[in-house]
Amino acid sequence: MMSNNNNKNNLNKAMFDMFGVGKAPEQEKKETAPVKEQAAVVKTEAPAVVKVAPAAKATYIAEGIVIEGNITAKGDIEMAGELKGNLVSGGAATVHSSVIGNVTASAITLIDCCVTGDLSASGDIVVTENSVVNGNIKGNSLSCSGKVNGDVVVKENVSLDSSARVIGNITTGSMIVARGAVIKGTIEMRADS
Repeated sequence: MMSNNNNKNNLNKAMFDMFGVGKAPEQEKKETAPVKEQAAVVKTEAPAVVKVAPAAKATYIAEGIVIEGNITAKGDIEMAGELKGNLVSGGAATVHSSVIGNVTASAITLIDCCVTGDLSASGDIVVTENSVVNGNIKGNSLSCSGKVNGDVVVKENVSLDSSARVIGNITTGSMIVARGAVIKGTIEMRADS
């Protein structure tokens, strides 16, 4: 039993030290009376803005978290919770959930999610089979197995798998289209995209 308490205390201390989540070890020892859980209601005039400290290398937003406001991160970010606002990352952004807003990062990967907004990356963008983008895409390259409802402008290459559906115009330097992919729009291939 003592070992389980030590493990719990070590985990709590690590979570507090790394993420500032939970209680400092000193606070845990002081609390003796049980606390009733209450639902917290927070209302703000303006949407919340979440800024990640410059020292953070990566940020993870867990499933079940709903953020209404913009997120700005210096490093990589992985989003499993829902976002109603823009996501801006200085590193790579991986999205596993619903985003209603624009996503801007050095590279973007969408996994089984829906983004209603534009995607913009200086590097590569990946849209997996069960993902949907309702907005425009701009980046270095696009690898798509999902659905895009918007225009695509990439410098290098667009690769569309057999399950890909693009409803919009495509401007690219080169293109690979697998049998079964659907494109409804114009295709312009140019070297100076």
